[in-house]
Amino acid sequence: MTLDFDVFAPGHGGEGDKSDLEANLVYVQELSAGVLAALRSGKSVKQIQTELTLDAYADWGQYESWRVMNIEGMARYLQSTGKEN
Repeated sequence: MTLDFDVFAPGHGGEGDKSDLEANLVYVQELSAGVLAALRSGKSVKQIQTELTLDAYADWGQYESWRVMNIEGMARYLQSTGKEN
């Protein structure tokens, strides 16, 4: 990553470094791709919340409650921007 910083301070969770920012970016990319594919296949948000587990992040704090909310938020974003079409 080419940004010049030492401390990553996300809106939720503890402080980190560039590797933590990169991990968060990958998470959002995988979340977006998974939700988009599921929406395009005709799945409901509830179905996606059940089926899209994102197991690679299961050791992250509040994984289960945030996973469900993040899926809902990503679906809402993708639908509102027309990207699921």
